[in-house]
Amino acid sequence: MEFTASEFFNEWGHPIDLAEMFAVENGWINKRDGDEQILIEVQGVWRHYRLNVSFLEDKGLLNYQSVFRIRLDKGELVEVLKAVNYANQMCRMGAFTVRYAEEIFVFGCSQSLFDEECMSGQQVEHLFDSCITHCEQFYPTFQLVAFGDKDADTAIRTAILETKGEC
Repeated sequence: MEFTASEFFNEWGHPIDLAEMFAVENGWINKRDGDEQILIEVQGVWRHYRLNVSFLEDKGLLNYQSVFRIRLDKGELVEVLKAVNYANQMCRMGAFTVRYAEEIFVFGCSQSLFDEECMSGQQVEHLFDSCITHCEQFYPTFQLVAFGDKDADTAIRTAILETKGEC
């Protein structure tokens, strides 16, 4: 079953509207930039994340990017890139990139809107959750490598360490 853009919006609402409603429901600061983009500030456990949600109507894609900074003054580029590569191998959707000179890490993912499964509020929530969860999971890895404390192999083990017991 195929949907046109107008059928999609009539049935489900505009995807940026859905993202804005979700941000408001969670009390996140957001700034709407027209019908194609919204910027959202989210406080995680480890970091403050900036989410950029954009809709490419001509391609039928909803793009999410989460951006955060880590000082890279001690981290070796090779180890940082290895850590990003390890993290990407573990991501169930999306991928990390690093802009080394700018000291910025970006996690991005996309959702096609015009296949058999249309986007719902639950799917918007899933994309937000996936973005934030991946950033939270791998931030300690990137930080350990960036500060020069650990190599990528050792640092990635901290991201996949499963704790046992209760606090």
